[in-house]
Amino acid sequence: MRTVAFFVAVVVVAQMIDQHEFARFLPEKLATEIGHNREALGLAFIMVAVIQWFRPWAARQHHPMMMAVLLAAALYLFGWWMLHESCWSSDYYTYSESLFGAAFLTVYVQPRRPMRWGLLVTPAVLVMIVVLFKTGWVLDQSEDLVMILLGPLAFDRFDRRILDRSAPDDRRLRLAWVVSLVTAWLVLWRLAKVVRPDLHGPFDYTVDYGYRAAEAYWGILLVHVYFSYWLGRSWLDRTPNAADPAADDVHRPLGVPA
Repeated sequence: MRTVAFFVAVVVVAQMIDQHEFARFLPEKLATEIGHNREALGLAFIMVAVIQWFRPWAARQHHPMMMAVLLAAALYLFGWWMLHESCWSSDYYTYSESLFGAAFLTVYVQPRRPMRWGLLVTPAVLVMIVVLFKTGWVLDQSEDLVMILLGPLAFDRFDRRILDRSAPDDRRLRLAWVVSLVTAWLVLWRLAKVVRPDLHGPFDYTVDYGYRAAEAYWGILLVHVYFSYWLGRSWLDRTPNAADPAADDVHRPLGVPA
């Protein structure tokens, strides 16, 4: 029931944003800000489904990574084609950014943990953003790229038990990360109002780019909230599946050392 409630809530909020319902009872600036971050709902919707259902299923297949790659590519290409050919308004077109970020993260979450090299993705994406900062593609895809940048930190550093039931449950570290995501959005939101009228210099452009990617903070945050707080112990303590290293301990015959 909690899973159903989460997905229903995501769909309802997305529809309220697309129909501009929040402007009816919230201050204009806040309603506008919520509308700008709607891609976070798309990312959370896809990644929750991928982690909860697709990842365990893919782990039981002979070629789980290939299945994940095909799924991610299919989701992105179908979403891109549908949005471009539908002539829908930008209220719906913008969800293509969620599909792009989720396409990469769908592949990223498939391997069994621990996966230490995964954290190298974050500095690699950061370097790419810095080097190609002035290109139109990097500017236009800021939300997608920051989703990809934050994913490894979320899943392989600050909240490892989402993907690995054998990892320690560091509640303080997770809480600090969650608070940091909210704080980053709040600080960048306020700073962007100051620097955007006259952008110049590395600091101003960094603030502007960081604020452009606010959807990434909220999308990753929603995934944490769902698994570690909304499901809570029912997720963290459930029997490991084939995608979890902890499953080795569950299915190992008695007397066989770890």
